[in-house]
Amino acid sequence: MTSTFQRLMLFVVTFLFIHNGYSNRCLIYFAEHCKEVKQDTKLPYTDSVEYGCQRRFRLSNNTVVFLNSGSSIQFQPEKKIIELSGEGLFEITEDSNIIKVNDRVEVISYAGSRVNVTAYKDFSDEPLVIATLIEGRMRVRFGDTLGYFSVPGQQLSVDKNFQLIIERNQAADAIVWTQGTFNYNGMKTYREIFKRICRWYNLELEYPSTIRPLNIKFASEFNDSLSQIIDNINDATHGFQCRVKDKKLIVTKVYPEPQFKSLKCDKG
Repeated sequence: MTSTFQRLMLFVVTFLFIHNGYSNRCLIYFAEHCKEVKQDTKLPYTDSVEYGCQRRFRLSNNTVVFLNSGSSIQFQPEKKIIELSGEGLFEITEDSNIIKVNDRVEVISYAGSRVNVTAYKDFSDEPLVIATLIEGRMRVRFGDTLGYFSVPGQQLSVDKNFQLIIERNQAADAIVWTQGTFNYNGMKTYREIFKRICRWYNLELEYPSTIRPLNIKFASEFNDSLSQIIDNINDATHGFQCRVKDKKLIVTKVYPEPQFKSLKCDKG
């Protein structure tokens, strides 16, 4: 009965997406739904998500993973290591896990924890890792340090020089992407929001070198068309205009005439 109902709902949602012009988009698993995937308890397990998609699934050790657009993981069950590229929300129900970003940066999450880890490598100015503890316990280990413990709500960022930045009250903004929306209440800068949009629509970003790190309030749904989102950005910003051309999100400063700096995305 349940499976029949789920198939019926999937058909209805798919029909609505196609009817509204989203036939080229990927369905998002809703937060309460978790896909069970068949895994060998000893062999590594690999999974990935295309741009414009999200997936939520459970690993063989009962860790629930919610992967964001353009992300991938490799899980080594015997070592309890999750190698991450991109972004994921991890719900640790049993054993602790090591979420590995590279050979010198890792996030250790303990049983009963929810941790959001961002480790995209597509922009040259991106930190090595941004780890936000939603609840439970977390430790970020990098370089030659033994690691830093975090309290719920804290966000630990490690840049390419292994410098640590700690911010408070970041939990809500860190996981807003799991709700299918770009919704930032003044906690993100222009550039951070532009990056999010580029990652969802698989775009490169071109922005003025004189752009200031101003925080803005901005809200839009993942299911909005790209033109709708651009209109929302232009309505929310002052002194900037955005447009998309040749797979680039181009941000133009209205006055004075800007010198452009292009951040290349490595999509390979």
